[in-house]
Amino acid sequence: MFYRKCISLFVVAYFFATITIGQISAQSSINANFSINNNCVGDSTQFTDLSVTSGGTITQWAWNFGDSSQVVHNQNVYHLYAVEGTYPVKLVVISNLGSTDSITKIITVNPRPVVDFTASDIAGCVPICASFNDLSTIATGINIFWSWDFGDGGPVYQAHDLLHCFTQAGFYDIKLTVTSDSGCAASLLKTQYLEVFSLPTADFTDSIFGGTVNFTNQSSMDVTSWFWDLGDPTVTTDTSHLQNPTYTYPTDVGVMACLIVTTQYGCPDTICRQIFSSSVNAITSGNFNAIYPNPSANGVFTVNVEGVFTKTIVAVENIIGEIVFSKEINLSGKHTIDLSNEPNGSYFVNIKNDKENYTKKITINK
Repeated sequence: MFYRKCISLFVVAYFFATITIGQISAQSSINANFSINNNCVGDSTQFTDLSVTSGGTITQWAWNFGDSSQVVHNQNVYHLYAVEGTYPVKLVVISNLGSTDSITKIITVNPRPVVDFTASDIAGCVPICASFNDLSTIATGINIFWSWDFGDGGPVYQAHDLLHCFTQAGFYDIKLTVTSDSGCAASLLKTQYLEVFSLPTADFTDSIFGGTVNFTNQSSMDVTSWFWDLGDPTVTTDTSHLQNPTYTYPTDVGVMACLIVTTQYGCPDTICRQIFSSSVNAITSGNFNAIYPNPSANGVFTVNVEGVFTKTIVAVENIIGEIVFSKEINLSGKHTIDLSNEPNGSYFVNIKNDKENYTKKITINK
């Protein structure tokens, strides 16, 4: 009888022990897992714990990043890889019930582009148009996106290679940002990479004594050289490199005298005026000396006219002598010359009335 009771107690105890052990085991299963974000070299790669447990709570984490760095015990971590490549990342998790699990994932830390570029011209006169060529490389993968900032207040351009024009004088910082097919980006800024030189303003006055004309340069201060074509049709020696030349014309000859000035950077400007050697027909210059912008990026110019006389005609000729614009003005002030439909090139504006005759070279560079 005693033996039977012992056996019964043992069976019952075993049954309940089995149930208890099964419940503990079922309540404490754990599965390690994590996600990765921002895996570009030089960036902090984000590791997010996704581990779950069916019983209790996870209380311990151990991260091994596979690059000989120290083990980290936070739940969610950031890690900076100094070199691109593949790394085995292992996460070990432990619950408060003592359950444990681990997982290892092979991650790829992607390289960044090595950015470089060149330009066809890095110095020149307004306007300067330069071809920019991307020379960027990448260790693995391909570069798929380019963003250019030319430092002139214009939009950012998205192209591999492109042509860009600068219409204002000054230094320009050029920045190129390149992005790879893995989303890793890098930038290169070349400070004061391109310099644009301003154009001079050519101008002169003339005074006539008998048949001799004294030419006085009135060009801007940055001019370093002068070339005069004094327009005498009777000789071939009517040129001068003097700043203020003097020339004697045949009696009562009407000619077109031109001055070409150049800065130390080779930037030119030209002005032409009709000259009469007779003091009776002497020209009074200076009323028609403001035509801007010159050159024009859209073919539209403004001429500032003062002291308008009766029937003042503004006419524009192309380089072969065709009149492409003509307008009669009767009021002083600013007037528009619209050559937007004309091709790029040089043109001559002539403003003429019964007292003055003024010619100025203008340039369209669209």
